Amino acid sequence: MIHAVLNTLAEKMNEFLTSYYRRAERMVEVGAIEPTTDEESSDKIILSVINIERETTMGISTAYQKTSSTQVHQKSAPWHLNIQIMVAAVFAPKRYEESLKVLSDCISFLQQDSLLYLPEGQKITLEPVTLGIQELSNVWSILGGHYYPSVLCKARMLSFDGSEIKQIKPRITEPQIN
Repeated sequence: MIHAVLNTLAEKMNEFLTSYYRRAERMVEVGAIEPTTDEESSDKIILSVINIERETTMGISTAYQKTSSTQVHQKSAPWHLNIQIMVAAVFAPKRYEESLKVLSDCISFLQQDSLLYLPEGQKITLEPVTLGIQELSNVWSILGGHYYPSVLCKARMLSFDGSEIKQIKPRITEPQIN
């Protein structure tokens, strides 16, 4: 599921940018954000997972589901998660100004297309995340200490539901008194 979100986002963002900039090569890739000295591997937008967090607005789901008038299936409650995705303009230092322009176009794309439809039919909402300067410093320190112009966005509401039945129990219809 995480793979599908990042690849779908990269594909759509790449379509937008390559048509706008009329480039044949891919401008958006999914991968780790690493310091680059190689001119060949730079000049790209890199999408990278920074954090995965629990979605708290869904509450806690019940593990039981009524299947008939006499049976209840016990299942694992689904997990509802959000993914924080860093969108970084990894460009050569001499192309810094161009990196800002491309990043601005990425932000425009994210604002215009804030709903992402996955091939499985699930709908994901994208929204910006604000980090304070200390949090931003911590993130970039973890990523290797080399800062690139970037925006952090949240892909909201990935649902992981194993759908496997743990146990079938009879449904209680009347109190039983011994």
